Amino acid sequence: MRLASTLALIALPLSLAKNISISVGEDGLVFNPDTVTADTGDLLQFYFYPKDHSVAQSSFSSPCQPLTGGVYSGFLPETAEGKTVFQVTVNNTDPIYLYCSQIQHCQAGMAMVVNPPSTGNTLAAYQSAAKTASTASPPAIAGGVFIDASEISNSTSNTTAASTTASPSATSSTSSTTSPTSSTVPSKGGAVGNAFVQWGLLGGVGIGGFALAMI
Repeated sequence: MRLASTLALIALPLSLAKNISISVGEDGLVFNPDTVTADTGDLLQFYFYPKDHSVAQSSFSSPCQPLTGGVYSGFLPETAEGKTVFQVTVNNTDPIYLYCSQIQHCQAGMAMVVNPPSTGNTLAAYQSAAKTASTASPPAIAGGVFIDASEISNSTSNTTAASTTASPSATSSTSSTTSPTSSTVPSKGGAVGNAFVQWGLLGGVGIGGFALAMI
């Protein structure tokens, strides 16, 4: 009985994590949904659609400019709709402001927020400020992993989720405007996704073993 109770407690936090599906460019220059609420450990799963979008993180005060240490997917010149997924883990419940760093997309309103404040720094206010902002892309892909959409289990693909990055508190970059161009599509095959799954399985085994040793 004690063993069953201990294992149930260990599994509880994992079972509460949610998958949040977000389409990038499916309905035009928008993220859909553009506002989500996520808990620590939830996975944000970005599904890319044509043509050539990205997911980049900024601060509220510097829209369309990359946040140092933030999330960046790189450009995805997709031809197959919704096949590539960029997965990001939520590390805390601070607001996360995201935008597409393709030229003029952020200015056109292609932005979203995770865990928005109830007043003040709202998505509408961010999008309004973005209209006159310059656009820049982060220097390298960061804060997430690529997986194939087919690797995502239907049983865990709910409308709320988890992935690989925090919301850094560092101030945003204020570098001059750059001209984003299509980058080579990042490797998104099963190796990364499988490694992620294997890590989870090994972690579960390790934790279970520790629990048994303590009983």
